[in-house]
Amino acid sequence: MIGQDNKKIFAYTSKLYKLVIFLTILLFIFVGTRHFADAANLSVSVAEQTVYAGETFSVDWFLNTEGKTINIVDAKLYYSPDILENTEVSIGSSALLLWVSEPKVIASGVITLTGGVPGGINGPHIPILRTVFKAKSSGNAVIMTINPTRVLLHNGFGTEVPLSMRPLAFSVLSKNNKLYSITSPTQPDENKWYRNNNVTINVGAKTGELYSYSFSSNAEITPSMAPAPIKDSIKYNNLSDGIYYFKLAIPVNGTLEEAGVYRVQIDKTAPTFLSSVVDKNEEMFNDKSFINFFATDKTSGIANYKVKVGLFGFYHKATSPYPIDPPLFGNFVKVKAIDLAGNTQVVTTYYRGYISIFAQYCVIIGVIIIIGALILIRPHVRLVASHKLDMWNK
Repeated sequence: MIGQDNKKIFAYTSKLYKLVIFLTILLFIFVGTRHFADAANLSVSVAEQTVYAGETFSVDWFLNTEGKTINIVDAKLYYSPDILENTEVSIGSSALLLWVSEPKVIASGVITLTGGVPGGINGPHIPILRTVFKAKSSGNAVIMTINPTRVLLHNGFGTEVPLSMRPLAFSVLSKNNKLYSITSPTQPDENKWYRNNNVTINVGAKTGELYSYSFSSNAEITPSMAPAPIKDSIKYNNLSDGIYYFKLAIPVNGTLEEAGVYRVQIDKTAPTFLSSVVDKNEEMFNDKSFINFFATDKTSGIANYKVKVGLFGFYHKATSPYPIDPPLFGNFVKVKAIDLAGNTQVVTTYYRGYISIFAQYCVIIGVIIIIGALILIRPHVRLVASHKLDMWNK
């Protein structure tokens, strides 16, 4: 009996063990599938197919939430520091509105950022930031994400989801390999923003050669296969704000061979102020008044702010919050937002319940004048009254 009982127990235990193994495998498959399904993706858009040493090129970063709604992006980006140099990081066109930590270079070859969207955001092609790199030397370069890079879901729990990206690997060629020159007299620097929305492109075309070219704000547009003679100057007028890419190609044996890319950056729209408030807090600036302000610029981004206090104050560069002293003349503060193209927007904020020293002085002088006038005219009033009384008695 004991032997038979042992056999039954062994058989039951064996079945239970197999069931546990089976359920464990299912759990791993489920968790692995969920992990893959929940993963968000980061992608980049680059106009230049070939990069030469000494040139700059822009990289636009986009987020694909894979159908999920997210509210926080926490990323660490890497680029080859021996080949590339980061010259600009812009959040002007970013869909992220609140920044815990704006994009910045924290170490050689590493950019970090932490930003979010109140209420969450969902989409396959959400703009996050734009970076500009300069190729310092020829060689092999890579741009990619490194850990920790993640997003947090907008589900009430802040569930962490991995953020993956396919590395962008490319070669930087020697500048001696560049055969064609593309310039612009209207926008001579590819790295600068211009308010002029009329563009002239000059190409050092060779006599008798046929070219294909394109001009678009879409970095993925390429020249058509229909070659044609090219003019020395090509003009584009009344362009909207944005970044444009002039691409030149040469048809060779039925295919297009890239000859060059030129980037044009246009922004003619002033920044937009979202807030500007004068406040006071005993725990800040030794109980001195201060002004909080914030503006956005969706194209080039905010370059800096300037603050002017009172009627005869001068503009000074400032960051928010900015401590202010009560002005002698006027009870207002002007904040000027300047974008990277030089467009400006000014907002005026008034002190609440504040009377300037000049106004107080005017009130005091006015009271003194009234009192003095009353004192001076009082004897005359008495004399007139006495005279009228005498006339009445007669």
